[in-house]
Amino acid sequence: MNEVIINGRFLTQEITGVQRYAHELMRHLDQLLIDGQIDSDQYSIILAVPPNTRDIPKYQRIKVKCIGYLQNNLWEQISLPLFARKKILFSPCNIAPIFGGDRQLLTIHDASVFGYPKTYTPMFLLKYRFILKTMGEIARIIFTDSDFSKKELMKYCSIPTEKIVVVPLGHEHILEIAADERILKKYNLSQRPYLFTVGSQSAHKNYKGVMLATNSIEKKDFDLIVAGGTFSKVFKNMDASPDPTYVNLGYVNDQELRALYEHAACFIYASFYEGFGLPPLEAMACGCPVIASDIPALREVCGDVAVYCDPNNPDDIKKIIQAVLSNADLMNKMKCAGIKQAQKFNWEYTTIQIWDKITSMID
Repeated sequence: MNEVIINGRFLTQEITGVQRYAHELMRHLDQLLIDGQIDSDQYSIILAVPPNTRDIPKYQRIKVKCIGYLQNNLWEQISLPLFARKKILFSPCNIAPIFGGDRQLLTIHDASVFGYPKTYTPMFLLKYRFILKTMGEIARIIFTDSDFSKKELMKYCSIPTEKIVVVPLGHEHILEIAADERILKKYNLSQRPYLFTVGSQSAHKNYKGVMLATNSIEKKDFDLIVAGGTFSKVFKNMDASPDPTYVNLGYVNDQELRALYEHAACFIYASFYEGFGLPPLEAMACGCPVIASDIPALREVCGDVAVYCDPNNPDDIKKIIQAVLSNADLMNKMKCAGIKQAQKFNWEYTTIQIWDKITSMID
């Protein structure tokens, strides 16, 4: 029996795109075991999690083991490698134990700590840059989400091209849940069209640029709806009198998120730096037209179905918003084309590609 250990620290973290990736991989690996596409007589998949981990998903075939007594970084760097020694260890969320040996696979989702460092604190930069460079040397295989991220990791971490495997993310998760439209009533979002954006509060998401663009539009007949966290740090230099057409929803659950995508006039993602771009993919899957930054990773995800803007130019963002929202025929074409584009990305393909590389280390 070949045991494959998966780093389950993501279960202790809030869900962003990185944790979503890990959750979907686990769910689909479990399904591959159920369907017999992974031979359960030959392979055992163990999800190792820190002590006191809450809300552990119920898998049918994947085993979950709480190990050690440490927490957070110490658990990941000490308890996990002690448990996984001499076994295959896969870490899906950027960080892996630096003393875990070379029988490791790691997903590094992007190189933003090098490519857009002003988003992060000095200590965070120091930690992540050290670990990414170190694991680039130690790990046998590095997965990443896009060709752009592969080039960035080769550039900043000197990882050989043959070691990096590009495996994009999937879209189906957003369609497998029922939309909770109560959020529309809660925030009175059915009265006027709204422009929607979502993500973390990191500066590279460029919410300030979007607000500058929308605030400069005279006789604005739409609202700007933002979801995904608190934004006080991002907007600390903005006018103290908030625009009444701007609504910050903060955290929303997946059911609410789907409803917001489906009812938005358009989704905007004016980020300065991305390794992939899961929110635009989700938006397209839900039939929402997408305005995206003209940056390489988003081009890979959205293809020719999004309308692109210069994230460094609020005036250009403004013009693109006005051009899209004033053209009903264009928006309808974007909706249909976006659904087809999203179907090119699926979690089963992602999972099979990763599992094939895991088994190649065993065989």
